[in-house]
This record gives sequence, C-alpha cells and structure tokens, in this order.
Amino acid sequence: MSRPAHDGALEWLLAGHGVVLLWWPVFAEDGPVRCACGRARCPSIGKHPIAQLHPHGLKDAFSATDDGVSKLERGFIDYPDANYGIVTHGLAVLDFDAAKGGLEDKRRMEDEHGSLPGRRHLTGKAADGRRGEHVICRQGGTPMTNRNQGLRLAGYNGVDIRGDGGYIVGPGSMHPSGLRYEVAGGDIEPFPDWLAALVTGEGPTKVSPRPSVASDETTGPPGPGGALEAASGTFDTKAIFQGVAAGGRDDASYRFACSMRAKRVPEPEARARMEEAWRAMEQPPGDEFPLEAALEKVPRAYAKFPEGHSPEFEAALSMGVVKGPTVSTRLIQIAEETHEFFQSQEGQPYALPREGAPVALPLRGSRSFRARLAAAYYASAGKVPNNGALADALTVLEGWALAAPRRKVAVRLAAHEGGVVLDLGDDTGRAVVVRPGAWELVERSPVIFRRSGLTAAIPEPVGGGSLDDMRGLLNIGDEAWSLLVGYMAAAWVPDIPHPVLWFTGEQGVGKTSAMRMIASLLDPSPALTRTAPRDIEAWIVAATDSLVIPVDNVSAIPAWFSDAICRTATGDALIRRQLYTDNDLVINAIQRVVVLNGIGVGSLRGDLGDRLVPVPLERIPDHERRLDREIQIEWDALRPGLVGALLDLLAAVLARLPEVELGAKPRMADFACVLAAVDAVRGTESLQTYLASRDAISEQVVEGDDVAAAVIELVRRRATQATTDGDAAFVGTASELLRQLIPPERPGRDWPRNAQQMAVALSRIAPDLARVGIQSRPPTSHKRKEWKLWLGDA
Repeated sequence: MSRPAHDGALEWLLAGHGVVLLWWPVFAEDGPVRCACGRARCPSIGKHPIAQLHPHGLKDAFSATDDGVSKLERGFIDYPDANYGIVTHGLAVLDFDAAKGGLEDKRRMEDEHGSLPGRRHLTGKAADGRRGEHVICRQGGTPMTNRNQGLRLAGYNGVDIRGDGGYIVGPGSMHPSGLRYEVAGGDIEPFPDWLAALVTGEGPTKVSPRPSVASDETTGPPGPGGALEAASGTFDTKAIFQGVAAGGRDDASYRFACSMRAKRVPEPEARARMEEAWRAMEQPPGDEFPLEAALEKVPRAYAKFPEGHSPEFEAALSMGVVKGPTVSTRLIQIAEETHEFFQSQEGQPYALPREGAPVALPLRGSRSFRARLAAAYYASAGKVPNNGALADALTVLEGWALAAPRRKVAVRLAAHEGGVVLDLGDDTGRAVVVRPGAWELVERSPVIFRRSGLTAAIPEPVGGGSLDDMRGLLNIGDEAWSLLVGYMAAAWVPDIPHPVLWFTGEQGVGKTSAMRMIASLLDPSPALTRTAPRDIEAWIVAATDSLVIPVDNVSAIPAWFSDAICRTATGDALIRRQLYTDNDLVINAIQRVVVLNGIGVGSLRGDLGDRLVPVPLERIPDHERRLDREIQIEWDALRPGLVGALLDLLAAVLARLPEVELGAKPRMADFACVLAAVDAVRGTESLQTYLASRDAISEQVVEGDDVAAAVIELVRRRATQATTDGDAAFVGTASELLRQLIPPERPGRDWPRNAQQMAVALSRIAPDLARVGIQSRPPTSHKRKEWKLWLGDA
C-alpha cells in the first residue's frame, strides 16, 4: 500500500514512535479540501483540528475495519491528503520557527552546547523561504510539558517545546505555505540533560525571570503529565476562587483538584487545601458555593486519573479525545489487575487472587467477591461504586470466566501428583502436602481451594504426637477404636467413596461430643454439628461447602435423605436449579464425609446400610463424667499433635496402599483397601471389624424392611414345608412373588404395588438378604423373567 505523500509516516507511527491524534482538512493549491462534515470550506483552516474524520478519536482510529486493517490505515487510504497529528506524550519536541528566528536560536544552541540529537522533520517556510524544523527526542528523567518559560529565560524566543499534553503535525501533512512536512533524517534519541535544564529554567538565563501571576507553593516530584497538565493549570492554594464568578467555581475547584493530583499531593492533604481555599473565599449573600461541592471534586479527580495509565491513553485524555473510564470500566480494570478468572469443572465462574492465598471466590451466589471489589474501588477512588456499575462489571467478569479453560476447585482436600494437599484454611493460604512416606507444610497451596462460611482453620500440625492421645476423651472399645482410626485416615484420602460414620449408643454416652471432636480434627467449622436437612435443596447447600457433614441426633432417615446420603458418599452429581425463576442448572459433583449420630436411625434402606461404619460408644459411669469445658481445654491442647499424628499415618498409608491386595473385594472396596493399609501400619484388625459390622447392619435392614421380612418368611416357610422332591426354592416372576408374599397389616409407601416395583425392591434388598442366608438370582434373560430365591449358600 503506497502513501508517498505521507513519507513513511504510518509505518513509523505503528512501530511505536508516536500516536495519531486527529485528522483535519488541509490546504491544497486550489483551496481547502472538503471537510468530513461535507462542507467545501470550514471557518478555520490551518494546523488546528477542526473536523475529525474519526468521531471517536484514538479508540476509533486504532480499531479494525471489516477488511482487517486499522481505521488509521483506512484513513490514509480514504483521505490521502488529510493532515494528522502526532501526540507528543513521552516525547520532547523542539519546534524551531523560522519566522520567529528559531533557526538562529538553533544555531546558537548548538554552538553553546553541541549538536542536537533526535529525529528531524522539516516544517513550513517563512516569508524569506527558510523552513522551520522539529527536533524529536524521547523524554528522560524530567517530564516535559508545553511550557516555554525556561527557554524564554535563556533568550530562545523562536523555540517552542512540545511534550506531555501536546501534539505536532505529522510528516506528509500540508502546511498553509503549500509545503508538506518532511522527514529530514535522524533517530529518536534521549533528550539531553543540558537541554532539559534549559527547558525547565534550571540552566543559564539571559533575562530576569518574571514573577508568576499565580503559583502554588507545593514542590516535589512532577505529576503524571498529559491529561492532568491539561486539566489542572496553575493555582494559588489560598486564592483559587478569587475573581471567579459563582458559575465558574465548580470548574475552578475541579481544576485545583487536578492540579493537586498532578503534583501527587496525597488526597487527604488535597482535601484540606481545598477547604482552606473555600474558607478564604468571599461569598456574597445568595451567591454561596457549598463546601461539599468543592470537596467532592477531590475524589473525582483522583479517581479519574489513577496511576498506571498507558501513554496512549494519557495522551488521549490530555487532548480530550477520550474520556476517563466509567465506574464499571474502572471496576473491571481493578478486578483484572488483582485477579484471574476461570470456571470450575462444573462450569461455575470463579475469581482467583493473583497474589496471596490461592482461594477461589465464586462470582455467583456469594457477596464475597462483590464486596471485595467494591472495597478496592473505594480505596482507589475514594467513593462507593453504585450497584448498577457493580452488576455490569460482574457480568463482564463472569463472561471472561466462562470463556476460560476449566480448572479443578477443591474443598479442604485434593489429590496432587500422587499425594494429597490439605488446605489449613487460615488467612495465609498455607497447606500441607502429603506424599507417600512424608508430609510438609508449604506457604502456598499448589492447587486451588475454595472456602465458605463453614470453613475454619486447622491448627498448624506438630509432629511426634499419637492418635491414641485422644482415646481418653472417648469411651470406646478396642475394636471400635481401631476402626475409628482407620476411618479418620481414609477421610483424608481424596477421590474415593467414603462410607458413613455412625456413632451409636444409649443416651448419655457422648455421641455428640465424639462427633464434634472428629469434625474439628478432619474439617474444622463454626458448625461442628448440624440438624438433619428438611429437603434435598438444604442438603445440597450443606454438602457443597464443607468436607465433613456432621448430622446430629438422627432418629429417622426418610427415603429421599437415605438416597442423598448415599450419593454424597459415593460422589454422584446432585443437580438443582440456579434460581426458581430461570432454567439454569447448578451441578454439584460432591464426594463428602458424612457423620451421623443417634440412638437408632429407624428402618434402614439396604443401600445406606451397606455404606454405614457403626462405632458404638460405651456407657460412662457417673463418677467418671467430666465438665464440657474441661474436655474442650484438653482437646484444644491436643489438636496440633493429633493433626500431625494423623498426617504421619496418612503418609505411611499412602506408601503402603500400592502393596494392598484384597482377595474378595466388598462394596466400598477403596475404603477397605485403606483399612488394610492402616492395619499393616498399626498392626490392628480394623478391616475385619468393618466387614463383621456389615453383617450386623444387614440384620437391622431386613428387620426394618417390610418386603425383606415378607421374603424371609416366605423362603423359610417353603423350606419347612419342602415338597417331596426336596425343592424348597421359590422360582417365579416378580408378579407371582408379590402374590405369595404376606403383606403387613398396614403396608407403607415402600410396599410394592405391581411387578415392576417388586423387582426393584427385591434388587435393593438382595445384598442384605444374602448376609442373613437368603440367596437370590435375578432373571437371566428378557424371555425368562423368573426369580429364584432359596435358603442356604450361594
């Protein structure tokens, strides 16, 4: 694409040496070209931007068109004769005006100080035919603005400086004299120190400096420049309102606030100075300007010009091409600076802090990130963001998260590189990494965790302790104790089904106290005991936000609750709606440790009974009872050592697990393997205790199930009344079986009403029937739909 008229200027700009500012009409030999507004002539033609071909300034100029090129490039194509400007933010440009003696000034400057470095552009010409010149350098340690006082003091009256807040005409543009601006060679080099001293007035002077009409006594590092220099001006702290009409005081106070911001005066001090100026102002009656209106300008200026703007944005602000960020945009900028955004494996959006504890904050259904973002905005802007801006910002951030790759988010515990990572839950983000044979405390977790109001800190573990130290606080037998230790070790093995721990015993044996101890050791929480949920929604909420779910004083387990517990233990997904008013679904794939206690849990369904680990507690003699506060004091003292002892056991179990081989694998086989590894480490028989307990639970299941009791009665009756050929088995369809069963006097909801329900019920209770000696064989094909039931071995 050829643009000879612009002398390679576009390539130079896109290489990062400048920023295009505006387009405007130019002079041609036959008069001005047509403006973007359509008129043949405009009121003022020259070097001032009077008609923008890009209505949205820099943002529009650099955006892409449908054919893939930038609108800047398209502008050069569509308007090859249009003039343009180069923003001088970050640059220092000496403009030697030939008509004002600038060339003589340039010659004298080089004679006194040496050759000027920098890139050169030839500008228009004076009446005698000589052409002016731009010398372009990079700013050094001293920011440059469009102020010529230092050059004037040194006697260089034909030289102007262009820096932050200014612009120059770009090469290839047309000068009113009929000449085009040209590139005369040279490279962009740093602005020399001697020249910076001249510009700022610190170099040798040839005339006495004139006193400033209005000055500010503040000294210190120069301000950010650019937009602030353009917005602030220079003000006397004590007289900023003098001579200002009532209608202009609002603007004067804002410009004074910008002046304070440009000088990097702390915001509280700027407020104090504003109040001082306001109190010194003479206000005629009926012409008052309230103090609140003046002070409001300070946070507004400090919010509009935060630190860290890019040079391009600062330059655009300085020339009024773009406005400062909206509240919602600033909220998004703050969020992006401090967090990264992603979605979990279930598709939920999260924010993750870039520094500090790697704890994911949900963007939905929680006010934690919203509150954190609002607080960060207040710290930056000095004012509270409105709810609409927060909602808009969070919608954008959620969109970012849902477009990002999915990552695993864990609660308290996670598998990692063949080991286990345990979140301590404290403010530092520390975690424990457990590998086969060893564990270590790390300052930053290698995996992402999330927390909730149910998360409390685990005490820092201390090595050298023993789990047997806590047995004195539990009235428990030897077999039950070995099984409980095995269960605690398995609870910290992630990604395996965990059976349900069930503390049993008569009233007053300390079931609730035992539950609290286990929960506070494995997964501390402000709610160490919880009541049974009223419905599945309440259960999902409780199960989602903690590793251990302790349910206290259970007297009955309805069918829906039994199913929910089983699915939670094995890790099935629980699905619910996001809101009652929409169709969005929330998928909760949870695998948790459920702990129950109760004197009895009523009738048990077979699937839950097969997942129970009963731990009976023994009676406490009255003379051995202790006060709760005494037990709590001792427990708090033991916890750090107990955590360390459990980690020691877990590391040893992880090392033994690859060697474990079970002959016959029971249901919950992963848990059984962990128990076998614990027995190998501790020399106990917890696995045998667990397997024996399952037979006892099966008896409770069949005794409390009407269908199981009727099937047992039928099979035993047929065995007693055996036929002459000795066949005591029942062989028939589910419908025939239902007709032969004797129902209870008042059948409950679970009693089957048809053959399909009978087949389902029989499949559910078959494992428990087998443990009490009733064997079953389901139909072997679709054509042969007969069940076989008999008394004896399989």
